[in-house]
Amino acid sequence: MKKANNDDRSRGLNKKVVKVQEGDPIATEELCRLFAPLVQSQARSPMVHNLFGEDALGIVWLAFLEVLRKKQLTMGDIAGYVAVALKYEVLKKAKNELERRSKVRCEEEALLMKAEAEAEGLQALWEREEFLLEVKRLRPRFTEKELRVLEALFKEDRTVRQLAEELGVKENAVRQTYDRALKKLRKLLKEE
Repeated sequence: MKKANNDDRSRGLNKKVVKVQEGDPIATEELCRLFAPLVQSQARSPMVHNLFGEDALGIVWLAFLEVLRKKQLTMGDIAGYVAVALKYEVLKKAKNELERRSKVRCEEEALLMKAEAEAEGLQALWEREEFLLEVKRLRPRFTEKELRVLEALFKEDRTVRQLAEELGVKENAVRQTYDRALKKLRKLLKEE
């Protein structure tokens, strides 16, 4: 008897999902009411709430609606599928947000490195042409890696992240090479 009730419930959910996929707003509203506790639970999970803050509930609702629109949702255990698919969609959104924040952080770090260079007395050399002329003049004293990093960051106006991806190394390795090259440049200019 219990299995028959579950089958009836699944068929009813299947019909509502098909209606949602056809654009029926009433079916969408009914499913939203039915799955509201699941959506709210996902939004309150520490990882989601910490990452998205007050936007967490709205983002989880968007993920829920994306799950409902998937064609493979029209068969089997819909409630179980929705729970798993919703977690997956929310994790995808979290991953995208973390990647976006990481990119912004890398760009901010590049700007900070440039600002630090200016603050440490390289303002006169900061003009690209002057800086590159000094590097070119002192070229024999730099390693190939140091020259590549300096030219990419100053001449080609690339970010640390872009250069790290191109060279197949971690961003930290690019920053260390950059720092080493700047220290060497300062030392060479002081010796003159």
